[in-house]
Amino acid sequence: MDPLRWTPYMDECLQVLDEQPESSSDRSLAALVKMQLLKDEANKLALRCDAPPDAVDGPKPPAAMYVKLLQTQLQRIVQNLPSELQSTDSIIAQLHCTELSIQEVALSSKTGTYVPANLPDIARLDILYACLHAVKAWFDHFFTLPPAAYFTMAFLSFAQLSQCTIALYRLSMLEDPIWDRASVRSTIDLIATLDEIGDRFMRVCDDAGLDVDVEDGNMYAKAVKTIRGLKGTWEAALAPFAKVDPAAAAAGVAGAGPGVLGAGGPMPPGIGEVEMGQFGMEMMENRWFTDIFTPFDF
Repeated sequence: MDPLRWTPYMDECLQVLDEQPESSSDRSLAALVKMQLLKDEANKLALRCDAPPDAVDGPKPPAAMYVKLLQTQLQRIVQNLPSELQSTDSIIAQLHCTELSIQEVALSSKTGTYVPANLPDIARLDILYACLHAVKAWFDHFFTLPPAAYFTMAFLSFAQLSQCTIALYRLSMLEDPIWDRASVRSTIDLIATLDEIGDRFMRVCDDAGLDVDVEDGNMYAKAVKTIRGLKGTWEAALAPFAKVDPAAAAAGVAGAGPGVLGAGGPMPPGIGEVEMGQFGMEMMENRWFTDIFTPFDF
């Protein structure tokens, strides 16, 4: 299912909706669309940053400059909303997911390093931690919602779930001298997160009061089976990193000192060398994964 192309007419409609809202939901919709357009722009810029120099007309600005520009635009979108709308579920979720996409502009989508090696250590750490913070913030909010609410969620929410889950996998597997995988797990554990998603999806139909025969299968039960299979694969991939210093893991990212941040040990060949083309930045292209979280049979 290909998304509609953005047109000048749509841009005019968005402007009218934003400048002449008839209800608070109009303003929320306009903000959501603006943030989605910002995410799309971030995805395009990520591809541009990955392109070889001879494939781009003129010199390319550093990726960090794009990140700063997009962050400023994102802050402006949210700040222009009334305070009561800034705290709605849809705005909060889209805000964190857009922030993740913006930070990913500076990440490489073609190499297993995830972050270009020519960035200074502090810059790499800032980008990676910003991604981790955005992912955790998104899941923290997602898990405050009752399972019954998932039944009425828009498709966009499940696409966000795909993006954040894959980003968490990347961060959990990343091999970099400045990155501590134990601190990632102590901040938000990938396997525990998959378990929580599965448990909540299994409760959706009952909590929503739906009379569904689980044995015959429903979209959420099918999703749980796939998530469990995914969990087994990722659990095996993470197994070499399981033996960590409990004290270091308990310290977390925020309280970790320089020694902890550099505590990631050497990895067996092939482990952690995540091929970004396999998990591309644009989640909608990964139908095998996005479909897991799609609550409709298209």
